[in-house]
Amino acid sequence: MTRLSRLKKRYEGIKDMKKSPDGIFVIDGHYELQAIKEANVLGVTVFAILGTTGQPKLCDYFVPGNVNNLKSLTFLTDELSASMKRTARESVADKIAKKPHDKLPPEKAPEKVETTEAAA
Repeated sequence: MTRLSRLKKRYEGIKDMKKSPDGIFVIDGHYELQAIKEANVLGVTVFAILGTTGQPKLCDYFVPGNVNNLKSLTFLTDELSASMKRTARESVADKIAKKPHDKLPPEKAPEKVETTEAAA
């Protein structure tokens, strides 16, 4: 594989981006420290799997884990991606379920309720 084809494969999606991403997901915060610092400067939310050398203070959300073991990383990414997909589906379903009348203010409550008191 030539250098040009490798670069094209890695960066092809970036040229079509219209805005910066809402968040990034980083595996091994120590190895990807520069990406985390750049995301912090741009105000992008950082999700990370951090080993013992990672810096949690630079991440918005992190999961401590073994970043040197492929089996551990596979388990963590599978669980996190399933959770993110489920959350995204629920969010979309909530938006679809809302109807225009849901945004209307509630009916006014009666101003005064008459009560009768028993005479003693």
